Amino acid sequence: MNRALLTIAACLLCFVACDEEPAGVFDPGFDGDLIGISQGVYGRVLFWEGDFMPVYPEDDSGGKIYPVVRDVCIFGAVLHGDIEWIQEELRPGISAYVAADIPADLVVVARSSEYGCFEAELPPGRYSIFVREGGYYYANRVDDEGYVFPVEIDEGGTVCVQIDITYMATY
Repeated sequence: MNRALLTIAACLLCFVACDEEPAGVFDPGFDGDLIGISQGVYGRVLFWEGDFMPVYPEDDSGGKIYPVVRDVCIFGAVLHGDIEWIQEELRPGISAYVAADIPADLVVVARSSEYGCFEAELPPGRYSIFVREGGYYYANRVDDEGYVFPVEIDEGGTVCVQIDITYMATY
């Protein structure tokens, strides 16, 4: 079967469709055997919104997690300290730390589907992943060496990631 069809099938089988209103809890299942790339990064983009504080007794009125369409921007590996972070209002009354520019080479931009699925063929190397959010670059993960949302691609290897956009969530 065509690899593109397999990728679409994986997204349809593994992700809950997103209407205009967020659906309930997102099913994190993903079958990595059905991706359409032979080397690179793939995964999903999820938006976290609302209150994720633990409550007792159990209350289902908390936060929602849902897939979103975003540009996934993959740069050469970049250190957190090399980026000029600014606090910017992304939605009325909601701000986040974002970057207007990334001091590294942009390698590829992949667009996630309505189910949050994305993939990008990449040569072996070390990269940093951001999503475009409100015209800026957003990432919320840093490793112990200070690299922003790092992934390392080996020859013939693939890496699965989950990109969580969390600036509208409380914990």
